[in-house]
Amino acid sequence: MQVKRPFSSGGDFLLGATSYVLEAGLVENAEYLRGIVDDMELVLFHTPEASNLPGANEIERLVKVKLDSDFGYTVHLPVDISPEPESKSLDLAKEVVRSTLPLEPRAFVLHLNGRRLSPEPSAGELASWRNGAMKAVAELCDSVGDPSLIAIENLERWPPEWFLPMLDLLPVSLTVDVGHLWVQGRDPVPYIKRWISRIGVVHLHGVHRSDHVSLSFVEKKELLRVIGALRHFEGVLTLEVFGIGDFESSLKALESCGFGVAP
Repeated sequence: MQVKRPFSSGGDFLLGATSYVLEAGLVENAEYLRGIVDDMELVLFHTPEASNLPGANEIERLVKVKLDSDFGYTVHLPVDISPEPESKSLDLAKEVVRSTLPLEPRAFVLHLNGRRLSPEPSAGELASWRNGAMKAVAELCDSVGDPSLIAIENLERWPPEWFLPMLDLLPVSLTVDVGHLWVQGRDPVPYIKRWISRIGVVHLHGVHRSDHVSLSFVEKKELLRVIGALRHFEGVLTLEVFGIGDFESSLKALESCGFGVAP
């Protein structure tokens, strides 16, 4: 399928998908998605057991996929950034940034690690955590060049208010994960409207027993509210689902909301 542009309600955002639509590698997913969406989010992971961090050859092939087209990439960094130097998370993030810069990513999606915070941290505890996190993010920004390419994501485990004050002090962007807000029982629309000028990426997916499932599980009325709030959004709206079935049914859900999709 090919997605028509622009979005019929007047939105200017780019539509994206993850690198896990097909049960295949990064390049195979990019080749498939290039004719369907504008952007592919490289969902990267790196553990002692397994890693999908792309090497130089794979980066070169991904660059070729995007040549002579408007297709591009966002990069989801493989590690939650922790303020503690001994975690080595910042070193890995900087390594991934350096290796993927030839892709000219539209954004680097970043998680902040709040595991050391107590469930109800004091103001002092939060301030100390934020100061450490800001130093780490600022150092990462130096690796990117343009700090607005760093897009901090809200997570389902912690309130976004824990990190949002950082946006007043750092010239970074925001990744709004709508599904994570739904999991927390929050209304994403006021959140989107409040931060629309700072949002670089939006993650959209359904919630049903778990999150990151098809948008077919979202009531059409609620989906219309969210899409309507993105009328003036000019970043990347990523369908953050994994698998061809959830991807195709999510496209159909968008189509039912007025987003033109044609065979």
